[in-house]
Amino acid sequence: MTLAFFPIEWYFIVSRDETPGNLMKRLVTALKITELYDLSHTAAGDYLAGFTYPWQALEGLKDFILALGPTLPKEEYEELTGLLKDSSSLSLKERKNQ
Repeated sequence: MTLAFFPIEWYFIVSRDETPGNLMKRLVTALKITELYDLSHTAAGDYLAGFTYPWQALEGLKDFILALGPTLPKEEYEELTGLLKDSSSLSLKERKNQ
């Protein structure tokens, strides 16, 4: 039996002899941030390294993004304003030359 988990695009081959408990252990391990992402390729690497699973990072993600915005290189990112209802407290940046 093959189980597919999308959008992660992993396939788990399960033998008939495998116990449900062992399958769950494999799945829980596979969902760890360190298994899903190479943190050296993201500006959020240090932030995500403080968590075990991606959903644990959601609570503070807004604050992380708001703190990251002003640190982005002006040569690579263009600040966009007026896209949100309350744009006075938030600005978005868009990568140039995508």
